[in-house]
Amino acid sequence: MEEKDRERFAFLYLCKEEDRELLLGRRKMEFSDFDRLTYLADLLGFEAYALEIWNRFARNFEKEFQKMEEELEQGKKVSGREQIELQNRWISDFCKEAPDKAFGKNLQKE
Repeated sequence: MEEKDRERFAFLYLCKEEDRELLLGRRKMEFSDFDRLTYLADLLGFEAYALEIWNRFARNFEKEFQKMEEELEQGKKVSGREQIELQNRWISDFCKEAPDKAFGKNLQKE
């Protein structure tokens, strides 16, 4: 089994059912889901799977990426503090929903 396959299996196991449905293409993924799931996969050390998520879904969000690029060029951006708060919320929610409660508690401590 390749590394990306092991990572996919592990990440899907740790995700809540709704996220598995998104990642498996059974439900339509929104840009916010894409952003959150690629961030979490990378954060947890599943770099190969994060890249797989990116390669599979990024083309669906070309308009969103273009809008972000335009906003950056115009000097509009989310503050670092807001981004950190959002990412901390993603981590907290992920930990609460993890089927392996010990894993979720350990991740929250980090």
